[in-house]
Amino acid sequence: MCHRLRVTGGEIVLPFPAPFARLEKVTEIRSTLIASSIQALKTRGLLERYIELLPEEFRGTLPHCIAGQWFPLSTGFAHYEACDRLGLSLEEQKEIGSDVSRRIHETFLGVLVQMAKGVGVTPWMVLGKGNQLFGRIAKGGGLQVTKLGPKDAQIEIARLALLEIPYFRTAAQGIYQVAIGMFATRAHVRFIAAQSRSPGELTTLHCSWV
Repeated sequence: MCHRLRVTGGEIVLPFPAPFARLEKVTEIRSTLIASSIQALKTRGLLERYIELLPEEFRGTLPHCIAGQWFPLSTGFAHYEACDRLGLSLEEQKEIGSDVSRRIHETFLGVLVQMAKGVGVTPWMVLGKGNQLFGRIAKGGGLQVTKLGPKDAQIEIARLALLEIPYFRTAAQGIYQVAIGMFATRAHVRFIAAQSRSPGELTTLHCSWV
């Protein structure tokens, strides 16, 4: 059965790229996401601990991965489960997600940032490009964005199994917080468990900004 967002008076401003029931699961993720994450760990002195927590078959290759490749989802699980076992605080996890967001969105969102200086680009323009941005880092799945108020939105992320990992779920909040915050004075993103299914099937985030 097709999922519908449980919101009163919300307006869908970005629908899923296909009906929810027909959306394919994410099968690959961009190495850029993992390479940026590893760099964030390295700058915090966490690289050695991270490598120790990786499955043995990934220890010689994953820490040296480069941007621009597609990895099977199993590689993403190896990376993010090792990150989860680092036992970092929620704030640290979110900060790392913020660092990753700055790296992966620098080129694409940088153009919009320049536009914003002249024509007043708002977070709604960024949210409206959500599936375009999502497609740069994942094959499969998709987003739906619902407008709840002038500076209030809800994002649904579909069929991304990595969101089952608590670390990745928290880091994702940091990723969206930075992307939205580039076009606002301040942004806040939080996970809404009550409006999510199994997180890997459907994860709901609430976004607000000033």
